[in-house]
Amino acid sequence: MIFLNPIDVLVNVVDEVRKTIDYTKPKHDLRNYTSWKIVCMIYTRLLKYYPEDIIYVWRNPKTGKSTPTGEPIHLYLDTAPPIAVRVISILGFNAREKAGRLFRSTGAGSLGNFFRIPVRHRVCIVLDNHPLYIDWRLRRILGVVPEHRMEGAYLIHSTKHNIKVYRLWEYSDFISG
Repeated sequence: MIFLNPIDVLVNVVDEVRKTIDYTKPKHDLRNYTSWKIVCMIYTRLLKYYPEDIIYVWRNPKTGKSTPTGEPIHLYLDTAPPIAVRVISILGFNAREKAGRLFRSTGAGSLGNFFRIPVRHRVCIVLDNHPLYIDWRLRRILGVVPEHRMEGAYLIHSTKHNIKVYRLWEYSDFISG
């Protein structure tokens, strides 16, 4: 077993998943890469790094529940410190509707609820086929993450060309300035 920083492991795993997605397919075929399909792909690759009893799907093993807000934890890594993972696939021709649900204009949005999970590290993984998607929505993303939860909050954005990791606490001046 190779023991790296769990965030680095997740970034490596997401990069492996990104390389297996065939972005040359028509958009209506890309929609088949649902969030749960991506979760399964990430889970199987995480088994190379961690034993099965450290990776939990859908729930926090300490409480047996998903989240207090009802938003699902897709993966929970029972490492030190524990990590909650939310995977959001906005691939395909219905990406605009998926993004609308993710960053809806009223309320906190599912991303904001996810970052209220009482876990030290929260990692949101967004996969899409538009390389500038997160860059120009960063202000909106930061608006739904509570300031006291930004420490330890990561956003991993994966596109067909590359993968970017945003450490959200580094962008706190972005919304105040």
